[in-house]
Amino acid sequence: MKKTKMELRHQQAQLKQFQNYLPTLQLKKGMLQKEVEDESLRLQIEYQELDRKIKEVEAFSHLLVRGEAHPLWDATKVKEVVLTTENVAGLDLPIFQEVCFADKGYFFWGTPLWIDSAVKVIKELVSQREKVAIYEKRCALLQEELRIVSIRVNLFEKYLIPKAKENIKTIRIYLEDQM
Repeated sequence: MKKTKMELRHQQAQLKQFQNYLPTLQLKKGMLQKEVEDESLRLQIEYQELDRKIKEVEAFSHLLVRGEAHPLWDATKVKEVVLTTENVAGLDLPIFQEVCFADKGYFFWGTPLWIDSAVKVIKELVSQREKVAIYEKRCALLQEELRIVSIRVNLFEKYLIPKAKENIKTIRIYLEDQM
């Protein structure tokens, strides 16, 4: 580091820039912390709903091992999971919309009566499972972004700003000694 007036101005400009940028980072960190908490709560609610759906399927699970349940598997195959995105604190997060199932019908007269109910409940279960997977992904993305922003905040608070202040102090002392 040079100990000149030009370097002093450069260090002062850097310090000002760091001090101006730090509050923005701290605000983003706070927003991300709140979003991580909110998303964790939503994930817990979705897990509870998934458990409820699993219990519904367990009610007729003994029927699913029979050979006559084959149309059920064809009717509940996932074709695609439709997602959109939203921007949260500068981060694009997926939003679950719906699960599209393959249109494989079954012969209505040749299947047991409980197949219609089972198809409906299993489709709900599959949709809920996909919804939980999306919420897990959202939580992971938010936590990773929070980790990165926390590292940046610490870098500014604990290294860059103190280092710039120390450099300014050193240059000032040197320049005063030269005068």
